[in-house]
Amino acid sequence: MKDSVKHFFAFICAASSCASSSAYAEPAQGGESGVFYKSDIAPIFASALALFSGDNRADFETLAVSLNSRLIDRQSPKFSLLLKKISGEIPHKGGKNFGKDSDEYKTVERWIAEGARFKSPDAADIAGIEISPKKLV
Repeated sequence: MKDSVKHFFAFICAASSCASSSAYAEPAQGGESGVFYKSDIAPIFASALALFSGDNRADFETLAVSLNSRLIDRQSPKFSLLLKKISGEIPHKGGKNFGKDSDEYKTVERWIAEGARFKSPDAADIAGIEISPKKLV
């Protein structure tokens, strides 16, 4: 698959993740307020980090559930390994991604503090995406 097509699909995945709420944790009108992986965190990581697969559920499970959530400290979010890595406080292969004063960093920190939830119970799931034209020009 051509790189341009891969980037297009990554964009579509990120766009579909935030379709049900505003970017960076602004509460949706009439919906449950808070920060959720599917609507707020996945678009941040999809735009900046190569290690994520694009499968929101699998990426969430890796971050927040598997390996006993060693990347996330729900009791003391500021001590989360994930935050230390994305800020550059702890060296890692991805380098520094977000400063501690950035909206992205603050959103991830808030997500962890709120319990690192996958999605709002009010969030609708996207049933499908149609791409036109059907053939690559």
